[in-house]
Amino acid sequence: MDPHPLTETMTVNRVLREHPETKTVFERFRIDVMYEGYDCLDEVAWRRRLSAEQFLALLERAMMRPLHS
Repeated sequence: MDPHPLTETMTVNRVLREHPETKTVFERFRIDVMYEGYDCLDEVAWRRRLSAEQFLALLERAMMRPLHS
């Protein structure tokens, strides 16, 4: 398994589709999937004053937790 399955050019919708356990991160940063779902992770991170690396790390951490914890 790839240790970094996410890339900064993936869209929000793709990440949510492939890794539904990341939903809590998107909710935490109030990312509106209706308007930002087709945007790349680096862009939504930038809008929230995060680096792409910081945002990817948060998403990857969420992916390590069970969906129903």
